[in-house]
Amino acid sequence: MFRSHLLLLAILCHCQSWEGFDKPAAAKTDAATGACTGPISSVTVTSGGTNFTTLPTVTATGTGSGATFSTALTATTVASYTVTAGGSGYTGPVFTGSVSITGGGGTGASATAVMSYQVTSYSFSTGSGHNNGTTPIGCTGGGGSGAVANVTVSTNMIVSVMVQSLGSGYTSFCTVNLAPIGGSGGTINPTLRNGSLSSVTLTGGGSNYTSPPTVTIDNGDGTGATATANLTPTSLGSVSVTAGGTGYDKNTTLSITGGGGSGATATVQIQGCP
Repeated sequence: MFRSHLLLLAILCHCQSWEGFDKPAAAKTDAATGACTGPISSVTVTSGGTNFTTLPTVTATGTGSGATFSTALTATTVASYTVTAGGSGYTGPVFTGSVSITGGGGTGASATAVMSYQVTSYSFSTGSGHNNGTTPIGCTGGGGSGAVANVTVSTNMIVSVMVQSLGSGYTSFCTVNLAPIGGSGGTINPTLRNGSLSSVTLTGGGSNYTSPPTVTIDNGDGTGATATANLTPTSLGSVSVTAGGTGYDKNTTLSITGGGGSGATATVQIQGCP
């Protein structure tokens, strides 16, 4: 009986490969060509590309089949700016300072300041034939609202223009229409002051930022305006293997398509292959 058991064991060991008992065959080497094949174990992103708005699709092309992947984007481009302090004392309507974007490891981001002013005074010419009395007239246009001028006419000429209401939000000169007082030749021109930073407009997102860059505002004739940069995911940050497939060799390539961007590249590592 003991001899029969030994004989059966010997037959089984001869028929069944040792690899089958010891470990799974993750990779195989072709005896004739020396090529190592197996499932894809990992993906290394070699270039994240730019301008992706949605996740791209990754496809493996080579000798094997069945590999699938998932992707993740990383924030590398400035998407917007947040005003952290508006500052004060700016004179309009043209901002005399500058905005610079530095640091963060990337390049190419740019911005312009959008200022908000009030109407603090008026200059005028007298004209003739205007209706005597004091008339409140609104200052319209210029991006803001609420400014009102008290226009006083004596002997049919404009003799004074006083501020009744400063208004707010003006980005350019508003207009005082003199139709309510009739006559001709008179003009009223607003002066914009009390300015503050209302927003920072993105003019270039740049690329390859690893952290939010620093926004520096040269305050011009005012003081205290500050802002921060906000990054958005626009570069391929990583590719994860969700199914390794089988039979891939070292010549396997990846195509990265869709997502609205371009320039992303990546390489694969075959499980068990050098």
